[in-house]
Amino acid sequence: MNYDVFFDKAFGAFAGLILGDAVGMPVEFLPPEMIKKEFGKISTLVSVKDFHPHKSLKYGSITDDSEQALYLAEEMIKDKGLTYETVKRSMLRWVEEKDAFNKSYIGPSSKKALTRLKNGEDYLKTGNEGNTIGAAMRVIPVGIVQAGNIKKAIDDAVISSYPTHSVSKAIAGATSLAAAISECFNQKATPKKIIDAAIYGAKIGQTKGLQYCSSSVWQRIVYTINLIKEVKSSQKVSEILYNITGTDMFSEQIIPVVFSLFYKYSQEFSKAFWISVNLGGDTDTIAGLLGSVYGTFYGFSGFPSKEKKLFYKISEINNLQVDRIVKGLWAIKQF
Repeated sequence: MNYDVFFDKAFGAFAGLILGDAVGMPVEFLPPEMIKKEFGKISTLVSVKDFHPHKSLKYGSITDDSEQALYLAEEMIKDKGLTYETVKRSMLRWVEEKDAFNKSYIGPSSKKALTRLKNGEDYLKTGNEGNTIGAAMRVIPVGIVQAGNIKKAIDDAVISSYPTHSVSKAIAGATSLAAAISECFNQKATPKKIIDAAIYGAKIGQTKGLQYCSSSVWQRIVYTINLIKEVKSSQKVSEILYNITGTDMFSEQIIPVVFSLFYKYSQEFSKAFWISVNLGGDTDTIAGLLGSVYGTFYGFSGFPSKEKKLFYKISEINNLQVDRIVKGLWAIKQF
């Protein structure tokens, strides 16, 4: 793979994450009825309402989803790879520099684990209460560096999960997404092959870490795809995903929602993306992860013009330098 292709896909991965994060942030954890009442149908950036927990965040702000992925990427570049120490350092630097303990968006699992990490506890044990989606939302640079090497992407996703999310179902979410991102770099990648990689990654991930009684992430990917694949109405698709699969902050809900939307609307980026934003629940994470899969598969060059412009606006608001990070990841890539 040459540099131009790598850059386009890796930049697209981060752009999709950042776009979904910022656009979904103002309605995070609102039910769809409230989103409709307060905003109508969201199709662009909106401001946070005064009643929302994120009311202190300015228009276009990103949250922990994007920040943690960017911080992890920076530490991976410094270390020329990934170790448990890399992850630990990235998380502690993030929580310090972003004052994350005092932000509305820090996840419950991350907050517990980071408190323990700051107190000097063993990073192989600090994540043993982490059963949410937090490991998946920061795993994108792992999939990028292991472009085309699905098995190694899965192995590294386990490492990147452990300090905050060492519960099996949380790891399964991270390994599923990392495998899918890695597969997107393969020259012959197709939506079907990306879904197969996601399923394979979830199967492996579920065997790792602290075993936890939970429904199967990979089986729920298959089930959710089958639930919506013949449904014609996008409104009905949204209702099924929200009411049956669920959109709370857990891998067994978010990961199946992301990959079922990607598979059903594989050639309709904008349609799937804005469905995810208006879906209700953990909208910033769902839209961010969905955007990252689309972005890696199609590359940033494949973004529709509207979404490109929104990304550039968000990047300027948050003073991001994604191109610098992607260049650094190219230097340590593992093909």
